[in-house]
Amino acid sequence: MIMWMRLMLEEMAKYMNFSYDFRILPSEEPGIEALSNNTLDLLITPLLLTPMRRKVVKYLTPLFYSSRVFVIKKVPVIRNEPVSVLRPFDTHIWILLLGFAMAMPLLLRWLPRSRDRATVADVRETRIVSHLRYTFGALFQQGTTFLPSRTPVRILYATWWIFSCIVAATYTGTFVSLFSVVGPTHYPFYSTEELAASTDIVPIIVRGWADEERLRSSPLDSTYNQLWKKVQGNKEARTDNTSMALEMVLTGKYTMMNDFVNNEVLMAADYGKTGQCRFARAPFETSLEPMAWTVQKNNTIYPLLNWQIRTIIETGLLQKWGAPVLQSGFAACSELDAASVAARQISLRQMLPVFVMLLAGVAAGLLLLLAEIVGKKLKHRRAQTNVSSLPKA
Repeated sequence: MIMWMRLMLEEMAKYMNFSYDFRILPSEEPGIEALSNNTLDLLITPLLLTPMRRKVVKYLTPLFYSSRVFVIKKVPVIRNEPVSVLRPFDTHIWILLLGFAMAMPLLLRWLPRSRDRATVADVRETRIVSHLRYTFGALFQQGTTFLPSRTPVRILYATWWIFSCIVAATYTGTFVSLFSVVGPTHYPFYSTEELAASTDIVPIIVRGWADEERLRSSPLDSTYNQLWKKVQGNKEARTDNTSMALEMVLTGKYTMMNDFVNNEVLMAADYGKTGQCRFARAPFETSLEPMAWTVQKNNTIYPLLNWQIRTIIETGLLQKWGAPVLQSGFAACSELDAASVAARQISLRQMLPVFVMLLAGVAAGLLLLLAEIVGKKLKHRRAQTNVSSLPKA
């Protein structure tokens, strides 16, 4: 990135006939501070445009548009790992499944049977073994010849059957995909919402970066605000430079926000230094945002610099000079293009609507049972009233 930006500066200096002194700064914050103090005239590190930065520096024409990505530690997937029948669902789903499977027979057994003359079905309806056989049999897609006589019980049976069909189909598909579609990297999260809800990984912020301002000023009910709360709750989640942040990412407990272009450069530099792909990026990106050089607020050659940058962009020189970064990225450690399809474990958040449907069915059955009980009591009371109103012999 530095060599590309410096090449662009050299071409501009030749055309506009000016000389310059070049300094390498450890991060963005010292550069912005130097511009505001008039000790620096031009910062050639492309910066994200933010409201706070606009108050102290002036942005030139955007050089390019880049998305924000999350840098994570690269953890390869073990391709020859043993088959685990529990892997398709997370722990919360298995706990809920076991809880509902044990509670349903007890609930069905608790429902009172009809006051009418008992049939064979009625007798079986009072046995918890029958309900246990049906509850667990449905989960394994096994039918039964037992049909309850009571309508509330039938509603619960039908709800459990539909629930079991969805769970079985989801489990089967996920189980097959997990062991047939194997991506090159294990991802701890797949969206900002999952990152905000995760207790295993925390965003790490470099002080002075635009991401710090963005998270801090985000709306209270937003996902970014939840990320900011995670940063505030962790004393080590803010560092002074990029190197420290990347070292924290390598622990596997942190993830760093960065723009896509700069992230590719950092990954390439780390690969060239270590010969290993130690970093990866989460499999999603934010929307594209402008990146630009910055100058002092009172910079006298601002119009000329802006005009020259627009010329470089319009003539295609910027794309030519930055082609290795902007177009091809860094292929050696690129993990997202290696597999167009990836498999993942199903979380409780994804299966929550199915459990809500089950609870709705249980509620419907209980309401119908309550209506039957109330109706029978009213009918019995009417019968007693009619008997008492008959004339005595």
